[in-house]
Amino acid sequence: MHKTIIKQTRLVKAKICSLLLLLTISYTCFGLDSSIEPVNVLADTSHYSLGLHLQYIEDTSGQLSVEEVNSDTPPSPWQNNTLHEPNFGYSASTYWLRFRLNIAPSITRTTVDTRYQFPAERYNQKHWLLEVARSTLFQIEFYAFDENNTLQQYTHTGTGFPFSQRPVMHRNFIFPLAIENSQTWTIYLRVSSQRPLTVPIHLWEEKAFDKAEQNQLIMRGLSWGIFGIMVIYNLCIFLLVREKSYLYYLSYVGFTLLTLIHLHGMGYYYFWPESVWWQNHGLYFWIIGFSAASILFVNEMLQISQHNPRSYKALKAVLAALALTGGLGLFIFNPYLKNAFSLILVLLALILCLVLGWHWRQGNKLARLLSIAWLIPFMGAFLYILKAAGTLPHNEFTEYAYDVGLVLQVILMSLVMAMRINDERRLKDKAEQSDRASNAFLANMSHEIRTPINAILGFTELSLKGGQHVSEYLQKIESASQKLLSVINDILDFSEITAGKVRINADDFELLQLCEYARPQFQQALANKKVGLNFKLDPKLPSRVHGDFNRLQQVLDHLIDNAIKFTDRGDVLISFELTPSNNKNLMLKCSISDTGIGIAPAQAASLFSHFEQVDNSFTRTYGGTGLGLSISQKLVAMMGGKMGFESQLGHGSRFWFSAELPPTEITSQSIAQQLCLPLELHKSPILILDDNLASRKNIQDLLDIMGAESELAESPNEALERIHDSTKNPIKILLIDWLFSEDSACELIETLRTQESEVKINVLFLLPSGEKNLAKRAEAAGVNGFIAKPITPLSLQKSLIASLGQGEIAEQLGELLSLIECQSFQAKILIDDLSLKQEHSTLHQPLLAMEQEIKGLRYTNAKKMLLDLAAQLGIRLPQTEPPANNHGE
Repeated sequence: MHKTIIKQTRLVKAKICSLLLLLTISYTCFGLDSSIEPVNVLADTSHYSLGLHLQYIEDTSGQLSVEEVNSDTPPSPWQNNTLHEPNFGYSASTYWLRFRLNIAPSITRTTVDTRYQFPAERYNQKHWLLEVARSTLFQIEFYAFDENNTLQQYTHTGTGFPFSQRPVMHRNFIFPLAIENSQTWTIYLRVSSQRPLTVPIHLWEEKAFDKAEQNQLIMRGLSWGIFGIMVIYNLCIFLLVREKSYLYYLSYVGFTLLTLIHLHGMGYYYFWPESVWWQNHGLYFWIIGFSAASILFVNEMLQISQHNPRSYKALKAVLAALALTGGLGLFIFNPYLKNAFSLILVLLALILCLVLGWHWRQGNKLARLLSIAWLIPFMGAFLYILKAAGTLPHNEFTEYAYDVGLVLQVILMSLVMAMRINDERRLKDKAEQSDRASNAFLANMSHEIRTPINAILGFTELSLKGGQHVSEYLQKIESASQKLLSVINDILDFSEITAGKVRINADDFELLQLCEYARPQFQQALANKKVGLNFKLDPKLPSRVHGDFNRLQQVLDHLIDNAIKFTDRGDVLISFELTPSNNKNLMLKCSISDTGIGIAPAQAASLFSHFEQVDNSFTRTYGGTGLGLSISQKLVAMMGGKMGFESQLGHGSRFWFSAELPPTEITSQSIAQQLCLPLELHKSPILILDDNLASRKNIQDLLDIMGAESELAESPNEALERIHDSTKNPIKILLIDWLFSEDSACELIETLRTQESEVKINVLFLLPSGEKNLAKRAEAAGVNGFIAKPITPLSLQKSLIASLGQGEIAEQLGELLSLIECQSFQAKILIDDLSLKQEHSTLHQPLLAMEQEIKGLRYTNAKKMLLDLAAQLGIRLPQTEPPANNHGE
């Protein structure tokens, strides 16, 4: 039994050994035939890519011979290539490639590239070409063996040899094949390179190759022709403008074009066919050249060295490293050195893209276009790499994507320079315009300053001589001084705003004071031009607001001054209103409308610029510094508001501004409450005699806010009719505008006085200050008082109350004064009655304060308050000597 087991074991071992021996013999004798399949190419095929049919062996020593690799037992096994274009990168090794080719006319087409096809009947016997489409291979040896393993063809070429030694004078490596139909050849290629080792191999029918080459030359010629056109065009511009940016651009385009010519083998073909060393080393010069030119160009466009100095230093450091590795590569062939050169080049491109992106984020429009210009060729190169890897198909788009990207890049770079020149031209024009405006401003300022100074000196000299007109001279000196001060203030304000030294100082103030402060400045100008100044108020406006009164008044004065300055007839309307706000703050809007000359649309764009008026000639015609609107706009912006205007040429303008005002600490009454008239003035209507519709409507609107009724009349006859018709509710106050003829106004007053019955009419004359002769005649005719023009809400209220003071109010206040002086307890009773009657008028609050003083027996304080109130109302009260026993303070 034991012997049987041993015998069976030996038998199994013998069978295993026999099987191993058989496998070894099979590999030794038939390994080549079984490990590589022939490429079956149809006889009517025009083009075939052989990349996926290749096998390769890496020869690290570079000593393998064709006999060794063609033997049944090569030194190392053959490896199948999996890429459409074999790519071994930077390598010091030599590579052997092989494929087996069979021209079989009867084989069905499966994987044939049909782009270049011709009718089959044209081909009885074709001439085939093998193309190695890589012009930078240092050495390439071509071997062709037939079915009997007999060497049929051999060629040794590459960039390590003069161009004249190539079998076909072509930029790539072309090997004619003498293979006939139905023959099978085994092709060996021994390749090495000092650059990235990429070996795209194609089989071409000769005529199809010629046609494809023509198409390729046309495409290359178009792209490179555009390069040449851009070079010539920008060279001409450079010779004219002598801008460094054009020199850097020309350098970049030139080096880029030379790089392409070198890479595609055109340089070796046309320019240096016998210079082997330059063909293998010149590319480093081109790459370093266009890298340096690109950095200089981008820096010139974006001023990287100023805005981002660290990035600029990094770019220069990487460029220096690139130049160093490239210089070493001229003398040392080391794959690590070559890889370092490529990595540094990629790093340089990455940093440049990051810098462009940073400037893009900063809002530089040139950086946006430059970023796009740099991304386009990167995308083209990426598409070419995907094509080489087989991810994308081989077609015209993927083949020329990088070249087209470079063409678009140089075009965009040229556009960037054109944009920069246009920007510089605009800045230059703006600077020249600013210089012209500054010169005009200085000339204007000399005129504006010299004129009032001359007036001051002249009238001072006249005043020193004495005479009856000294008072008039002094007034003119004051007016000229105010004008001079206004000019100087404009200049100082503009300087402070430009320097950022202006601050907004907010405090509580009476809103109506804005109207009051505007009146005295423009009384004379309005009277000279006979232009009306009217006010329109929103009754809901608070009487007190919180803000910078001085700055608001300054803006308002500038706009009113402009409105009067450019208006020869008509009216100027100032309106205040509330606008919606997104927070608790008050948004005040003020509008100034006029009926002046208006503004042309072409002049509107520069209206808020420094030293600008509607026209430079207007500076002389109308005067002014040309700084008012510019100062006002900046002040309004500092107060959280906006400023704008609407205008129609020949029909006037409307300027407006808004200001954000925080709420006051103490809740204030409304303007309607502040302006409310005493009840006595509510009992009978007030007649307004004025032939100016805007003026009549302005006074009527103000009276409506004050709670008084009003009637309108356009002529003296109409006024008399209304007075006679008002028997049930007689008119007690008549307002007459001075613009009526002097005779008509005075005749009307005299007529009223002669026809006056028991009801006495208080006649108030609306008259600008300075009309002394007219005022004297009006007084002689029986005018009760005057209201200075322009009329403001507070001045109208005060004048109406003063007119009432000549009657009942005057009597009541006079009686109260007597009781206070006597320190009588009846003073408290009378003031209680008065405060109750005036509950809704402006007298209510002063009377309440006076009542508190009387209750505290502080009669001296109460008397002082009463006299102040009477003075405000324009009432003259008789005074007696105070009593000896004073229980007041």
